[in-house]
Amino acid sequence: RYDKLVAAAEVTVAGETLTLPRARGLASSEDAALRRAAFEAYRTWFLEQREDIAQIYQEQVELRTQMGRNLGHPDFVPLGYAGMGRTDYGPAEAAAFRNAVETHASPLFARLCALQAEALGTPTLRPWDMAYNPELTLPTGAAQPIAGQLDKAARVFERLSPKLAAHFGRMRQEGLIDLENRKGKRAGAFCTSFSDEAKVAIFCNSIGDEGDVKTLMHEMGHAFQGWESQWIEAIDLRWPTSDGAEVHSMGMEFLSLPHLGEYFAPEALERFRQNRWRRAIELLCYVSVVDAFQHWVYQNPEATPDDRDQAWVRLQDTYMPGIDWSGEAERYRSSRWYAQLHVFRYPFYYIDYAIAETGAMQLGMLDAQDHERCLATYLELCRLGGTGSVLELFSQAGLRSPFDPALMADLTRHAAGELGLT
Repeated sequence: RYDKLVAAAEVTVAGETLTLPRARGLASSEDAALRRAAFEAYRTWFLEQREDIAQIYQEQVELRTQMGRNLGHPDFVPLGYAGMGRTDYGPAEAAAFRNAVETHASPLFARLCALQAEALGTPTLRPWDMAYNPELTLPTGAAQPIAGQLDKAARVFERLSPKLAAHFGRMRQEGLIDLENRKGKRAGAFCTSFSDEAKVAIFCNSIGDEGDVKTLMHEMGHAFQGWESQWIEAIDLRWPTSDGAEVHSMGMEFLSLPHLGEYFAPEALERFRQNRWRRAIELLCYVSVVDAFQHWVYQNPEATPDDRDQAWVRLQDTYMPGIDWSGEAERYRSSRWYAQLHVFRYPFYYIDYAIAETGAMQLGMLDAQDHERCLATYLELCRLGGTGSVLELFSQAGLRSPFDPALMADLTRHAAGELGLT
């Protein structure tokens, strides 16, 4: 019900009727009025659908809570962790991870917000300006049109690795890449496999902006792992649990950076590179909001929709300081979680992105030091598939555990250096 509701949604921005992904794509427009109009149209749609969406979620929370209690748990949380295949960590470790984010990444996020406001010439950073930074955002038209995106990706992978280029070529030849956004198409992007045919496919919603490049590299990272793991006879072990799987996708975002001159001119590429490191910090912070929110929801299943909205606002203040939600922006604050697919379809998934990002950022650091070693590490991670738990995969690849107390400090320090802030 949620998927159908969101996929069919359309909003009007500057007199043009747009799907939600296309409206969201205007968030990085150089036109301040257009950015705000797109933000308000997008968020208003979710506010107008709040009653229906809140009811869908209420039914999900009730069902999942009962499922957990049927198995003797006090709530859904232990069952949610079991359903994600978690064997190496539990809620306590996740809380410690979020605490490390709050201690090290959140202050850097607030600093980046202040610098962005300064670049915009505004006293504070407003939510509708989050995706636009005049010093980092690529100019309109920096990315290639959809029709040329796959040709350029082919050249990126040829430069990166003949093995990866061969996988990509096969996918194009066999029609295993669904790239372009269209009306009625399910939102989001993902990678999947067809074990009986030994094939891997990706699904995207490209709209012609630079964000398409990031998404394509991300999903191809998943696909490369899928192809490299075909040797594993036990089909269920070809894919890691999602916390491990996202290392390959996010890692490919970093590994592909030196070769994205296929898409961008040198100045634009430098902006894109810095944006990737900035997004890493923002992702760690935003994922912590989502993860803490889901723990709160399932530990408080009797909460009302208003209670959930208030919890979201509190957690956003904790992990993402530096955004000015005062005045007219206040009404839109709680609407963000209604747009987060994972909250509805995949409970407790989202922290996987942050855990994996710590692995991807480590690959980014290693690539700067020794590219060949980094590529060999990446291919080995792909080959291992799901034959180990996430911490075992990290260990076998020589990466530090995401729960290493000192790791978050080192990662944020390196990110600050990449952004010229040290």
